[in-house]
Amino acid sequence: MAAKFRGRFDCKLDPKGRIKLPSLYRQSISQQESTLVITNGQYQGLRCLEVWPLEEWEVLEEKLEKMSSLRSEVQIYQRFYLSGAQP
Repeated sequence: MAAKFRGRFDCKLDPKGRIKLPSLYRQSISQQESTLVITNGQYQGLRCLEVWPLEEWEVLEEKLEKMSSLRSEVQIYQRFYLSGAQP
């Protein structure tokens, strides 16, 4: 079962625009057997990062591919989530 990340941690960017993950998250990530995808997220109007196991991310991508890219809400979702995804 994939790790569940819960909680809120405020982080500062370093001069290169990077953040340091809390040690609890680093430990959990190091125990993962699969590749993780990090992307933009939004929760209660605040921007955040979302972490997905690659296998689950690919399922999400497949669902999005089946949706009409002519719908504005699908375009917005794709631009926000898919464009920022990094394995």
